Amino acid sequence: MTETDNITGSTDSKHLSWMERNGFPAWLVVFGWIIIAFILFQVVGSVISLVLIYYKTGHIMDLAQSSNLKKYLGYIFIGNTTGQIVFLGLGTLLVTRLAAPKGKVFSFLGFRYNDDIGRMIVLTVFLVLAIQPVIWLLSWINMQIPFPESYLHFEDMQDKILQDFLSGNKQVYWTLFNVALVPAFCEEVLYRGFVLNTLKRKWGVTAAVLISGIVFGLYHVRFTQLIPLAFLGILLAILAWKSGSILPAMAAHFVNNATSVLIAYKFPDYAFSNTNADSLPPVIYIVLGFLVSGFLFYLFIKESNKCIEGDQHV
Repeated sequence: MTETDNITGSTDSKHLSWMERNGFPAWLVVFGWIIIAFILFQVVGSVISLVLIYYKTGHIMDLAQSSNLKKYLGYIFIGNTTGQIVFLGLGTLLVTRLAAPKGKVFSFLGFRYNDDIGRMIVLTVFLVLAIQPVIWLLSWINMQIPFPESYLHFEDMQDKILQDFLSGNKQVYWTLFNVALVPAFCEEVLYRGFVLNTLKRKWGVTAAVLISGIVFGLYHVRFTQLIPLAFLGILLAILAWKSGSILPAMAAHFVNNATSVLIAYKFPDYAFSNTNADSLPPVIYIVLGFLVSGFLFYLFIKESNKCIEGDQHV
């Protein structure tokens, strides 16, 4: 039910989703699908990777071994990407039919574009680039939390495998597709589309923004990066909410991931050393990051308010 309908007490069924008509709690549908999608994505992605590796080698490989992960990372990318597209992307589009008013799936998710949205997309691209020192600072803060050595070794192993893959095979475009383009679509559809807008209808904007951002951080299962990932998720949620469109968040997500891939490709030693607990960004970077990104965020909010005012006068 829309906010207007809540005020007027309208019970017109065309404004109600299947979920609302049948009395299902928003939180149950949201968190139920997040858990189901995550499990299916992981399981099916792993099965696809193992099948491809078996077809190539004739052997079933133990992907828990770092040597196998490194050697067959390309096949793991295929499995991972397929799982994301099928479950996080297409699956979420289907599940959204339960949470959106009838016939409003794409508008509910925020697939909306006009000239104002185009300007906001440009602003988000510069914003996500300018805010990188702040994200670096949050990563450093996160790394001050004591983690078990075994877990730190596991994450270091993952970083080393990706570093070797980028520097050895030079498959930068393939990596951009898997690490930047596919997540920018699929994760945004899930978190800034389905989760944000479903919770917003029931719990309000503040709760929806915070919960969608925190769950986004947890979803990546990178606990040494939980704080910056949750921060990024909250920022993307604000961009989607204020613009009324999922497209600026998709653009920001793609640029953020693509920047990380390109830096890792061109400057691997520098990129992967930034996760070190002793690596605090220079103060001048932090100050500039806050100032420039804050100014761009102000311009974005100003542009989004103009867009809202324009819609009200139509």
